[in-house]
Amino acid sequence: MNGINLAEKILKEFPRTNIIYITGYEKYAFESYRTHASAFLLKPIGPEMLEDALRNLRYPVSNITEDMLVEQSLTGSVIGMRIQKCREERGISRNDFAEALGCVLSTVGRWENGSRVPDVPMLMRIAKTLGVKIDDLLG
Repeated sequence: MNGINLAEKILKEFPRTNIIYITGYEKYAFESYRTHASAFLLKPIGPEMLEDALRNLRYPVSNITEDMLVEQSLTGSVIGMRIQKCREERGISRNDFAEALGCVLSTVGRWENGSRVPDVPMLMRIAKTLGVKIDDLLG
């Protein structure tokens, strides 16, 4: 299944989902419009391109409830615990892990204690560094 087919399935169940395509294949841009995507980004992308896409979502994120914030907080701590568990199982120190990811030690600490959640590109790097699938980190 390709990303466009996946987006169609997601939108069938959750029609107000924001879809942002990130691909190295420009030829899919035209085909992606049938899903009314919020953005189509051609690799390589920079943080500013992604930030711009997030600022211009088709369905702006609003009405954030207290329950949503609590859930995000709990999710962050679960992801952090999984990152820490995988890191420790592989015998990687926090310092070496931070260095391998190109971030500072305090950032790894914040992920592992649940006060911060890595963004998607960083989750991909974390998974690769730990030799696991992103799903293993997300549950």
